[in-house]
Amino acid sequence: MIELNPFFLEDILNENHPSDCEINSNSLILILKLPKIRSNNLLATSFAFVVTKERVYLYNRDKKEFEELDGVDEIYTILDGEIDNLLKEVNKIQFEIDKLEESLYEEDIKEDFMQNWLFLKKKISFIEGLVKNSYIAFELFLKRVCTFYNKKFKKEALGDLLEHLKRVRDISIDGILKLDNLYNFYTAVVNEKMNKNIYIITMLSAIFMPLTLVSSFFGMNTGGLPLSNDPNGTLKAVIITLILEVIFIVPIFFISRFSIKKKKV
Repeated sequence: MIELNPFFLEDILNENHPSDCEINSNSLILILKLPKIRSNNLLATSFAFVVTKERVYLYNRDKKEFEELDGVDEIYTILDGEIDNLLKEVNKIQFEIDKLEESLYEEDIKEDFMQNWLFLKKKISFIEGLVKNSYIAFELFLKRVCTFYNKKFKKEALGDLLEHLKRVRDISIDGILKLDNLYNFYTAVVNEKMNKNIYIITMLSAIFMPLTLVSSFFGMNTGGLPLSNDPNGTLKAVIITLILEVIFIVPIFFISRFSIKKKKV
């Protein structure tokens, strides 16, 4: 029989309780909530261990009962596979992030770039958020169990689990930072392309605006239009149009050049 504080028991029974390490009057409690990704679905698996001076228990959530384990070493056996799979998953995500980065720097930007970015960001942030708390809880558990549990166990094995959790956490943090940098770079590239398009549209507008103005003016069906009876009227209208073209285009050209130089500085 395990005597537990009702509040601690409530934490164990709560599958959504975050990772934590707590000390009851006569037991050490470890709750680990680890991320799990199956078929691109984000899941979380909760493990609850109770360690007394002589015994170790795992709360079986399917059977809703405590099962006695064969010492602290079995905690390593249970968690080792879960954490190794998690490490493989974050390495896969890191590889996908590297591919996304390579395509961006080689200017081979796919139409689904933002969709892939958001998908990777969601997964890596989910893992980082859970593993961060799991690492802190397990590190505290490793310090306390050495003085709490009376029987011998392989401390190095638990230390290996802690090191793997740290690697998962560090890879996740690195992935989040890299994705943030990729987003900033992608935004800069998109803005640059948009600015070029706007510049082209502006120049086209500047070219056709004088043409539209002159053709509209001389195309009015009213009397007394200038140059209407002039034999050289067409040539003069063309000269007026060219002058207007220069007046419209030159200021826009110099303003854009000045803006580009200012950005480079």
